[in-house]
Amino acid sequence: MSEKDKLSYYFSKKSVSSSRDICNINHPTTTNTTIINTNELIVLNELDDRLSTSLSSSTSICFELENQDNENLNLKENEFTTTRRTTTDNHELLAEYSQMNSFKRDPGRGPQAAKEFLLLGPYQPITTFPTINHRHFCSSWYKIYPWIEFSDMTKKAYCFVCRLAYSSGRCDDAYIKNGFNTWSVAIQKFNKHQSTLSHKQANDSYINAVRNLTDNTDVLKLIDNEHKKQTLENRNYLKEIIRSIIFLAKQGLHFRGHREDDESKNKGNLLRLDLETIIQSCPCTIFTHITSFVLGNLLELLEFRSLENELIKKKLKTLKYTHHSIKNELLSLIQQHIISQIASEIKTCKYYSVIIDETTDITWHQQVSLVIRYTDDQFNVYERFLGFERASDTTGLGLFNLLIEWLNKLGLDIKNIVGQGFDGASSMTGEYKGVASRLIQVSPTALYVHCNGHVLNLCLVDVAEAVVHIRNNFGVVKSLYNLIEASPKRHKVFEDLQKESGIISISLKQLSDTRWACRYESLKVISSRYLEILNTLEKLETSDSYILLHVIKTFDFVFHIYMMTEIYMITQILSKFLQRSNITLTDALAQVKTTIDTLESLRNEDEFERIWHESMKICMINNIDEPDERRKRKVPLKLGGGDINSSNLTIKDEYRVNSFYAVLDKIVTSIKDRFDKNYLSIVVLCEKLFLTKVLLSNDELKEIACFYNMNYDDLRAEQRLYKTALDEKKDWSLAASTKFFIQHNFHLSLSTMAELLKIMWTIPVNVCGCERSFSSLRRIKTYIRNATGQERLTCLALINIERDYEIDIDAIVVDFVSKKDERKKVF
Repeated sequence: MSEKDKLSYYFSKKSVSSSRDICNINHPTTTNTTIINTNELIVLNELDDRLSTSLSSSTSICFELENQDNENLNLKENEFTTTRRTTTDNHELLAEYSQMNSFKRDPGRGPQAAKEFLLLGPYQPITTFPTINHRHFCSSWYKIYPWIEFSDMTKKAYCFVCRLAYSSGRCDDAYIKNGFNTWSVAIQKFNKHQSTLSHKQANDSYINAVRNLTDNTDVLKLIDNEHKKQTLENRNYLKEIIRSIIFLAKQGLHFRGHREDDESKNKGNLLRLDLETIIQSCPCTIFTHITSFVLGNLLELLEFRSLENELIKKKLKTLKYTHHSIKNELLSLIQQHIISQIASEIKTCKYYSVIIDETTDITWHQQVSLVIRYTDDQFNVYERFLGFERASDTTGLGLFNLLIEWLNKLGLDIKNIVGQGFDGASSMTGEYKGVASRLIQVSPTALYVHCNGHVLNLCLVDVAEAVVHIRNNFGVVKSLYNLIEASPKRHKVFEDLQKESGIISISLKQLSDTRWACRYESLKVISSRYLEILNTLEKLETSDSYILLHVIKTFDFVFHIYMMTEIYMITQILSKFLQRSNITLTDALAQVKTTIDTLESLRNEDEFERIWHESMKICMINNIDEPDERRKRKVPLKLGGGDINSSNLTIKDEYRVNSFYAVLDKIVTSIKDRFDKNYLSIVVLCEKLFLTKVLLSNDELKEIACFYNMNYDDLRAEQRLYKTALDEKKDWSLAASTKFFIQHNFHLSLSTMAELLKIMWTIPVNVCGCERSFSSLRRIKTYIRNATGQERLTCLALINIERDYEIDIDAIVVDFVSKKDERKKVF
């Protein structure tokens, strides 16, 4: 039995009521046959009041005490025993305890047994001592010679301290191995033995050992404590490194400098930011008086402050842990931590949609972005970015295999996909070989939705290409941008003229077929800075500026720019709405219908007259001539000659019919045709279920139940309950219906309809989550950082985009340290 077990047994027995009579439970009475070790009584009584924890690395002794307020054992150098405190309870407990351990502690077992019971001291039983030649051992010798002990096995006396410090050839074997029983000369021999040098050295060693145990001054303990202190310090330093990495990654800042050696003047953000974060958390006194700031993430300031902190100096020179391989490993662990949280949330919500888009980075690598959309039980929508993958095969099959491999790594069930959103590329939306068609074959519930933002952008592109007058004037806008903004000198002229006019200086915006909001922004600048643009062209005095000046200083240009600004102002509202992540397909299509109605309402005489008069007003202010009759296009003589579209329309009617009405008709028709593909039949049925008070027919309910593999009877019963509670309100939106659903606790009682409503919110509306990740990609992988590896790029982008997740730094440290055995010694 170890010392830990013995002490635990003792203290467990302490809880026994003092009225218990141990003598009556088959224990010997306190007669001559009772064996009671007096040293046990002394030491254990002292431990009962003052001992809290005593550990020894050499003897592997561990004591666990129940009383937290006990004091450490205090043994004096010149005292071998302490004041005895005896009680009836302790006598009874020790009587039982001694019977269990008397054999193990018996000195007759050899010198090794002494080391197992260091704190309990010599074994000194009170029993019937045998008589040899009319002489016997006397219990009074225990007080005179506190080192002496008696063996019940051999019936001889031994020296405890000499047994404890036994070394062959250096001690008297009579008191260590053989035992002493010549009682007639016992006093003489005992005095002689305790005066020997070997005994005195053994006694000093024993006293020092006890004091080391109680005062924690053992050499091994000191080494162990110092090692623990160093590892704790190193672990805290590692945490600050991780915090610095997280900070830099979230801000999209670079880590490394030109060189990172000691002589480098630019060691990178990480090395310098590490100093700042560690200084802030370090308890040491640091230099806090700041006299000057230096640009560039306070690099010089942090370097200066590090000179006042010895801990930072020491760690950066010895431990450091800022090598790029270490940073990549830590970034990977942080990424895994975030990914595991996202995957856990998706699995809890069950249903999800996949959103994929691709782009080209600075090094012409084809980067594929994956975003997962899911909805929780409270119908909160989340779109989570999961990373970038370089696509070696951009065909439908290659992208499909990449997607499936991605989902399998996350441990997501492909059967739970209820939607897929892409940008309309042929590799994504091909009828037979596209990703959408292949995914539907695997998961029939994965409804394909063409990104509504891209659809609206295509509608605006259609207008610019189909209407001749709009196409021509947009060409003038592009030429105007190229002339002024392509040259810093010409841009400065335009900027100075704005400042002279006392208005805020803004630059011209470039037209682009891929940037959704650029058209409205570009035309808005031209409309608001029209006079300054004219003055700029006059001041430049170049051939190009002269031509552009005569082109834009016409009623035709003014009218079409103002008209398209008014139309794009309406579509801009729809564009911003369709870019939101917390909307449903139902709400998006409802907003599209509202936009169509608004555009159709513009097609009347009053709106045209308003735009006409505003255009004329601008012309009058800027001394522009009134509109002339448009030049009529001629048919070549070889084709018969004559005018094309000859009519008797006036100039005003010509602008109304061929410009104003033509643009409105084209944009309304394009929106209707292109958005019609996103009106999915199953979604329409679900809208009817949630947004109207009309009961769905059995066939319609069966179609929904069959498509989503739900119980038809449950759906039919829940529909009737929901419709009964639904108000007669005519214009229900899915957002309002969801709020009503939660307010009546239907998400708890109507489980089937709750799942169906969750699916409705999970179906994607746009691919803006991927588009936003491309913005992060351009900030992370720049011209300077074009050698960033694919894994590191994904880690940095994930931390930068999904910054709202809490990162458990302690868990990161544990995972990092556990990867290599050498790190366990350091951390």
